[in-house]
Amino acid sequence: MLLADGETWIKHLADDWLPTARYQCDHWHLAAKIREFCDREEHRFRRMLNRAFALPHKLAAQLVAGRWRGDPEKARELAIYLTNNGDHLQTFRHMGPGRWLHGSAPAEKHIELTVNRRFKRRGMRWSKRGARNLLAIRLEVIATR
Repeated sequence: MLLADGETWIKHLADDWLPTARYQCDHWHLAAKIREFCDREEHRFRRMLNRAFALPHKLAAQLVAGRWRGDPEKARELAIYLTNNGDHLQTFRHMGPGRWLHGSAPAEKHIELTVNRRFKRRGMRWSKRGARNLLAIRLEVIATR
């Protein structure tokens, strides 16, 4: 399972290098984006979060149509996020039988070890192409250990 924050480049990386992995958009990042749109309205946040998991593409269409009050630019950004990640918002109920880990700690630690420690050191800058090539080498080295 590949857990990510919803950025499209990570999904494409998974398609290229981990084609058999199940891609999952991290629920925490979705909640953070919805909370930002809802401001401090907890009831509205809960309602929108439930709709995001139930019918993400419908919620995206509603945001674009202006059916949820709020900043139109934030609504557009959230709609794009839901459109890109709606098919990858599985809940444990939808994932089928099995013992699934509850939480993202294993995936977050894996990302820390393989990506962040190499790519996010002080003063480093990477082009997407350069980062992708170096990450491919990192993954190959880790896989052969």
